[in-house]
Amino acid sequence: MNNEFKLLTHFEFRGELRCVKFVETVKVRDGVECDVYEFDGNKDEDLGIIRVVEKMETPKQRVSLDLKFPIEFTEEGLVSGSGELIIDRFGGLVDVYVVNSETGRFSTLVNRGDEMKWKARKGGLVAYEVCRPPYQTGRYIDLD
Repeated sequence: MNNEFKLLTHFEFRGELRCVKFVETVKVRDGVECDVYEFDGNKDEDLGIIRVVEKMETPKQRVSLDLKFPIEFTEEGLVSGSGELIIDRFGGLVDVYVVNSETGRFSTLVNRGDEMKWKARKGGLVAYEVCRPPYQTGRYIDLD
């Protein structure tokens, strides 16, 4: 995957510019990569920068209902590009957020039991995900 996105040293989250430290890049699937970061001085949250190539999508994932995974929040948002975030809410509603760089900042919370997927449109997209507590295997269940 062509990585035109430079590694970050800072990230603005909820109006606060925070220092971040790169951990690793994970290939999620063809056309999807995630750069994993730690917030300096804060081990309570972590950051994923998700790059999705045009016309590709992330796997559909469900946020675990298993209470052995403590989950305070999962926030998804747009960094750049265009696409959509589809969230099948646990209660049966479906939220489809069509986002692009021109529409401005976007973020939303994803709750336990919700299923989510990012789809990239023309030019691809870069999204972010902040997990509190930090991501651990089992937090999400891949559905496709």
